[in-house]
Amino acid sequence: MDFALSEEQEAIFRMAKGFGAAEIAPFALAWEKDGTIPRDLWPKLAAPWLWRTGG
Repeated sequence: MDFALSEEQEAIFRMAKGFGAAEIAPFALAWEKDGTIPRDLWPKLAAPWLWRTGG
């Protein structure tokens, strides 16, 4: 059984990882201390380009 990711899955993984590294990781500690997540992050998380899949 092959559990390797397809090229498309790899691309989605890299895109999501890059998004997290740029938009979440730098601020996560402060958000945790404040007990909140900024409202302007939610639309970015729901962006179609981030979760687009083929088909």
